[in-house]
Amino acid sequence: MLRAGSAVAVACVLCLAQGAQAAEGQIVLKVGTLAPKGSTWERVFAETLNDINRATNGRLKFLMYAGGVLGDEEDMVRKIRIGQLDGGGFTVLGAEEIAAETSILELPFFFDSLEQVDRLRSFMEEELGKLYASRGFVLLSLVDQAGFIQMYSKEKVASLADLKSRKPWVWAGNRVHYETYKAMGIEPNPLAVPDVLQGLQTGLINVVTTTPLACVALQWYTQINYVLKVDLRYEPGVIVLAKKTWDSLPAEYRELIMHLSKQYQPKLIDTARRDDQTALGGMRKKGIQIVLPDPALRQEMIQLTRDAVPDVLIREGIFTRAFYEKVRSRLASAAQTAN
Repeated sequence: MLRAGSAVAVACVLCLAQGAQAAEGQIVLKVGTLAPKGSTWERVFAETLNDINRATNGRLKFLMYAGGVLGDEEDMVRKIRIGQLDGGGFTVLGAEEIAAETSILELPFFFDSLEQVDRLRSFMEEELGKLYASRGFVLLSLVDQAGFIQMYSKEKVASLADLKSRKPWVWAGNRVHYETYKAMGIEPNPLAVPDVLQGLQTGLINVVTTTPLACVALQWYTQINYVLKVDLRYEPGVIVLAKKTWDSLPAEYRELIMHLSKQYQPKLIDTARRDDQTALGGMRKKGIQIVLPDPALRQEMIQLTRDAVPDVLIREGIFTRAFYEKVRSRLASAAQTAN
C-alpha cells in the first residue's frame, strides 16, 4: 500500500500528466515550489498568480503545487525541462540547477548585510537573467529566502571543536553548503529537504543551517535547542518560467506577468524578512537558546571559508574567475556609492 505522502505525490504526477481541464481559450500553466502551504513564500507567490488570473479574467490561470509534493527542487527543474511543469518558485538549489553561477550569491560571508544584497539585486537580475535565458528559462524575480543563514543544533555549538563533534546536515546537491563544511574540516551528512525532519528525529543529523523562517515553516525547530547567531551566508530565491512556455504566451500576458512579478518582489522580500525575525522570536519563546559566538569563532570561520570555497567552485567550473571578480567589483562599487 502507498503511504499518505506517496499517494499525494502520485496524484500530483497524474494531474501533471493529464493536464487541467481548461475552458475554451483559457491557458493553464503549472508551477511548483518547495515552500510549504501557508508559508510566507507560498502565500505571496499564490497572491501574485491569483492577481494574474484576475487581471486576465481567468483567461490565464496558474496551478501551483506547493510543499514539495513533486519532489525536491532538482526534480521540479527537471520536470520544467521536459515540459511537465511550466515554472516555479525556487530556493538556491533549484536556482543553481538552472544556472550554477547563482551560487555566487550564497558564498560564505560574501555579504555583510541585507542592504548590500539589495544594492546588488538589479545588477544580479540582469546578469543571471541572461544566463537563465541561455539555459531555457525566464527569470521573473530574484528574491530572498528570508534573512541570513544561521546554525541550529540539538546540542550547544560554541566552537569549531563542538561542530566537528556533531552530525551536521548538508542539502544534497548544494556545492556551496558542502564545500563550506569541508573548508572547516567537517564531513556533513547530505539529505534532501523533505528528509531533514526525519533525520533530526532519528538522530541521523543534529545540526542544520537555515533561516529562522524556514526552520519554523519546515517544523525543524521542534527538534533543535540552540541557535548559533553567526550570519553564515545569504541565500537567494528565484521565480522562473520555462522560456518555451514564455515564448508561447501572447505579448500582453508576458508584459502582465513581468509587471506583477516586479510589483510583488518588494512585498515578498519585506514580508519574508519581517516574518524571519518573528520566527526567531517565536523560537526563543519556546525555550530555544540563542548562542552569541565569541568574535574569534566568526573570524576563524571567515578565514577558513571565504576564499577557499569560491576557489574550489572556480576550479570545478561552477563559475569563472572573471564572473566572480565582476560581481565582487560591483559589490564594492555599490558599497562606495552608498557611503
